[in-house]
Amino acid sequence: MKVTRNTPEQLVIDHVPWLFGIILSVCFLLFLGIGLAALFSAQDWGMVGFGLMFGVLGGGLWFLMIVLFVKRLQFIFDRSRDLIVIRRRSILSHKEETHGLAGLQRAVLESTRSDNGSTLHRPTLVFSGGKYEPLHSYYTNGRGPRTVANAVNDWLGVKD
Repeated sequence: MKVTRNTPEQLVIDHVPWLFGIILSVCFLLFLGIGLAALFSAQDWGMVGFGLMFGVLGGGLWFLMIVLFVKRLQFIFDRSRDLIVIRRRSILSHKEETHGLAGLQRAVLESTRSDNGSTLHRPTLVFSGGKYEPLHSYYTNGRGPRTVANAVNDWLGVKD
């Protein structure tokens, strides 16, 4: 996740899994291409079956992984409309939900331990009434989650 716009009126945080999407797309095209090449150069029914299995099943599985795992997340904090807009997009769906900006108190880091003992984090919004809204479902290491939480808190004017 990274901050793509930070003005006094609007804060936009985006997560676009470009590398992951490109890798999965290349695998999909590779399996589909090999399947089609085998299908069109087939001399017997065995090669036709191989081409269909490789292209349809292999390509289909890679396409399914693209649909399930390549998702864009966008969080728009908008003072002028007093809204937080959360957009989730995949290749087949688009979901948008809104929350009132007035109820947002701060952003925090939720932490967990991985199997190898390292600490993983995710940025989470804290609303009045004790409601928590994680910005994404998974935990990760690195500076990204802390950078996002700090950006939200700075934009809100919250001091630690």
